[in-house]
Amino acid sequence: MVGLARVVEPRVPPAVHAEMVLVGDHGRQVQRLLSLQNHAGAFHRVLSLPPLRRLGDISYGIFLWHLVVLAWVFEVTGRQPFAGGFWPVLVETLLGTCAVAAVSWVAMERPLLTLKSRVPV
Repeated sequence: MVGLARVVEPRVPPAVHAEMVLVGDHGRQVQRLLSLQNHAGAFHRVLSLPPLRRLGDISYGIFLWHLVVLAWVFEVTGRQPFAGGFWPVLVETLLGTCAVAAVSWVAMERPLLTLKSRVPV
């Protein structure tokens, strides 16, 4: 049986209440995820570790640059896509992507985010 429930997250300020329509098992899974937002829990402590926070800082850069770095890895190494060598390509792409994303964060994203607070919307 599919049931509907309306959930308002209690920790959200009244001006920005988050409403969700939850359906069946998927709704219960979303409710469990929302309950993980307790800042005293182990989930929050793990995600607050400095390496994971840095990974969060560069995550958009990873998304943005990974295909460019992957193409560059294939070009520089002479490997062909889907022709073997998965692990070396993966390691080289991960390392290269994280390096490019870190530079992108320091040189572009972080400075632009500081400008965001100065520009009225």
